[in-house]
Amino acid sequence: MSHRVTKSKVSMSSNNKKKKTVHCDRISALPDSLIHLIFSYLDVTQVVQTCVLSKRWKFLWISNPYLNIQFHEWLGYEVGDYGWINEDFSGDEFKKFVDRVLLLRDGSNIHKFCLECQSYDDRDYDGADEIGFCDWGLDQMDMWITSVIRRNVQEVKLQSLGIAQSTFKSLLAQVKSLTLDAVRFEKANNDESNEILVSSHVLEILKLEDCDYSGYDKLIISTPNLKKLVVIDDAIDYDGGTEYCVIKICAQKLKVLQIKGYKYEDYMLESLESLENAVVDIEDGSGEDLARCLANILKGLYNAKFITLSAVPFQLFPEVPSALNSIALSFRNVRYLKLTKWHAKDYMSVIVKLLEKFTNLETLVMVKSEEPIGLKERVEDWGAHLLSPHLKYIEIREAQSCENAFKFLKYLLKNAAGLEKIVMAATSTRASETEKLLEFCKRLQVLPKASSRVKISLIHDFLSP
Repeated sequence: MSHRVTKSKVSMSSNNKKKKTVHCDRISALPDSLIHLIFSYLDVTQVVQTCVLSKRWKFLWISNPYLNIQFHEWLGYEVGDYGWINEDFSGDEFKKFVDRVLLLRDGSNIHKFCLECQSYDDRDYDGADEIGFCDWGLDQMDMWITSVIRRNVQEVKLQSLGIAQSTFKSLLAQVKSLTLDAVRFEKANNDESNEILVSSHVLEILKLEDCDYSGYDKLIISTPNLKKLVVIDDAIDYDGGTEYCVIKICAQKLKVLQIKGYKYEDYMLESLESLENAVVDIEDGSGEDLARCLANILKGLYNAKFITLSAVPFQLFPEVPSALNSIALSFRNVRYLKLTKWHAKDYMSVIVKLLEKFTNLETLVMVKSEEPIGLKERVEDWGAHLLSPHLKYIEIREAQSCENAFKFLKYLLKNAAGLEKIVMAATSTRASETEKLLEFCKRLQVLPKASSRVKISLIHDFLSP
């Protein structure tokens, strides 16, 4: 009898353990750090809604170190239509919600703060006519930003809003990473300076995209510890004032620099001795203005090791290569050069002239533009140019089998004494195009070569992992 009772107790104990295991609240058991990481991928409205998932999650949002606040989450698009679902929504509810979120937080720090106040954006939604700035007043924005500054915020992204100089200076005094996307710099009064000064000893990453500098003559970025700077102006349907604004960059520890889109009035690049990687893609404006700006930019890239350039201004405007020839430019430290948007059927001799500036180049990558640029080759411009004796690898992406491309590669094969490999990367799946490129490579194989080690191969990009 005792044996049976013991067995029964063991069985009951085992069942209880199974029940406890089945009813275990695994969501509540997650550590705070992991839950906060999940929150970092959500808008703050969604984060607050997670309080219904678990009792323990009910108040976790008040200590969330990642605040992602997006105005468009309060609005919506009808499928196939670009009008708002909530057309009468004024934004007052949104502002009150943000006020409560910031007011009800506990005393913990905020690591990352993202605030997007845009009503619409022509880069993301077809049918929009311009960038939409939410005009809620500088005091409202200053109150929100000041609130997160008090919580030692380290990373900030602001989008489609106006910002006062005083608020901007407060951000610069604290954050390590700052992204301003479609932000309008505004003056509190007419007596303020016409210069925007970005001065900080803590800022390490700065991205300025489609910002509005109207009313300012100069943008000065003087940040001794800045490591990455991105300046982009791709806005199409509004005037951001860049064409009347000079940009000056002074950053002794800068390693990565990207300058893309519409050009500024002029560029002044100083003390970039730590620069390693630079991307330059500006194309608008007259030939003379573009030549001056590109020359001033390139003079500041003297220490870079990796450079990416748009070939459009070099192939389209004769003033650009002429301006560079008149300046004693030599990129002795550049080992890798990437030329984007080039076209083999256009003015190619300037590309050869440009390569002469890179005396220690080892790798050349060229990415084709979709359409011809418009300026045809002039035979008399081809001549003897010095190529880097260290040039070992050339890659032609979206390769073309035209005669001008053949002439260009023929020149490189004849003059690049250290060349080891040429890779032609094709993207077309058509058998006829592949056959043309194979025949093209065969013609290259029998050409005179300065290097006996060079190998020429054809690959298909669409087969690559």
